[in-house]
Amino acid sequence: MASVPNTTTFSLQDVVDAVGGSQSSLLDCVEDAVGSGYNPTYGSEGDLDMLSFRDYEEVAAEKAITISPFTYVDVSGLGADITFTVNTTSSWVVSLPSSDFLASETSSGTGSGSFTVNVAFNGTGEPRTGQVRVTTTGVGTNVYDTSYIEQDSGFE
Repeated sequence: MASVPNTTTFSLQDVVDAVGGSQSSLLDCVEDAVGSGYNPTYGSEGDLDMLSFRDYEEVAAEKAITISPFTYVDVSGLGADITFTVNTTSSWVVSLPSSDFLASETSSGTGSGSFTVNVAFNGTGEPRTGQVRVTTTGVGTNVYDTSYIEQDSGFE
């Protein structure tokens, strides 16, 4: 199934062409898209909320990188070292956006490999969340995979 380009300039006809039917409004298209397995939310890019009618099964087949563990990793407030595995045929870089309590000695690699992230002791008295992102480089459009680290308070 085709997908609507991820731009801010797509038209109602682009959406109708991607999800089928003869909808007369964007709301009808969203309802049909959700009913056929599309995800109408794409997250946020800064303050700009984005809408995507991409077929995520199609996108997953195109994805050029995965990391594991993925999604959420729970960590004790005492800290820990977490080893991540990268699966790709491309060059990649590690970033830790807005996560000053995370550190990685490895900042890049080529092809599949692994790296370790050190999670420091949490002395804030509050739980906190950080991101580990691995992004491909030199593949035309760079793609990335993100894992979130949830750390308990260090005072348990």
